[in-house]
Amino acid sequence: MWLIIALLLNFSCMNYTTTRVTKTDLEKISIQNFYSPCCGSCGERIVIDQLKGKQYSLLINCKVEDEYSTLCTPMRLGTQKLVLEYEREKIISETYYKPVYDTNTLKKMFPLINKMEYYDSTLFSNPVLPLDGIDTLLINSFYRSSKKEGCSSQHLKLITGFILVKKETDKKDIYNKKEKFKLK
Repeated sequence: MWLIIALLLNFSCMNYTTTRVTKTDLEKISIQNFYSPCCGSCGERIVIDQLKGKQYSLLINCKVEDEYSTLCTPMRLGTQKLVLEYEREKIISETYYKPVYDTNTLKKMFPLINKMEYYDSTLFSNPVLPLDGIDTLLINSFYRSSKKEGCSSQHLKLITGFILVKKETDKKDIYNKKEKFKLK
């Protein structure tokens, strides 16, 4: 048991399976299931690429009351937003954001929710960025496109903004964006 917990705390073990892709001349929208060998199915991710050097994704942790599901997500954030900037097929930066919720309503809807899903020191050290047009597009596209049964996504309606958690721009860690999102 301790080995599993240690592994969960040291890295994210996510795998993605694309379930739906919509393409136009202006953007590509993909819905993906995500799962991990250590936790099983955890949720879904919606990815929007507006084909102008940025990809936006919203990873929805469907098991918000399961702390192991939260630990298995990238950076152990649970539900989160990721913005990738790229040139051609090379990623030049990754920016991770944690959602800020209407906490009182969240705790009423999900009484067993783990505190780390909605509260940590970043709330005090970083400004809250209000929802913008792309955030609304991500959330609304998810509700229109998601068909995953058993996915508790009601917490998305309680997001009031996002907090910057980390931005990576180290040139030595550039990699192919198709490897990151595996979009078809």
